[in-house]
Amino acid sequence: MMGYKTELDNLFQYRNAYALAFSASMGSIFYGWDIGLIGGILSLPSFQQYFGVDKMSAGAKANLNGNIVSILQAGSSFGALSTGYISGRFGRKNPLLVSGLIYIIGSVIQTVSGIGSSQAVALRVLYFSRFLGGFGVGMSTALIPSYVSECTPKAIRGRCTGLIQVANNIGMMLSCKIWSAS
Repeated sequence: MMGYKTELDNLFQYRNAYALAFSASMGSIFYGWDIGLIGGILSLPSFQQYFGVDKMSAGAKANLNGNIVSILQAGSSFGALSTGYISGRFGRKNPLLVSGLIYIIGSVIQTVSGIGSSQAVALRVLYFSRFLGGFGVGMSTALIPSYVSECTPKAIRGRCTGLIQVANNIGMMLSCKIWSAS
């Protein structure tokens, strides 16, 4: 039976592996963050007015909202599928860093998509940026588990890969907390 003293010793012994797993798992927050965030954005009155959602029928509104949400999933699928070749050729670490950069670029474009453009152009830019952000999220979602499991010792590998799902849920929690606070 292992006590808390043994666990603390293990934590200290594998501190670098835990730090690596923790920092890599932060990429999983992307996915959880975006899942929780987009629902709140779609319900904002300013978003609905700018994109004309408030003047649409219920069916058209559902189609538009569904397209905006699901385009990220499409990008994620392509991003995840690309990682086999990319990580085989360039390793895990550099593509993982690039995936974060792709996600950030997609997020910035999403943020500014409606500035100074018409509704139609802004919607196309929003779709593109959601796809681009999804591509980065898909890459990180596929790369993080293999990177963490390859870089951590067998004794703590399960615990460290479980941290990935915890990070995903933390992202969802944080984005939902922001909407409940506003």
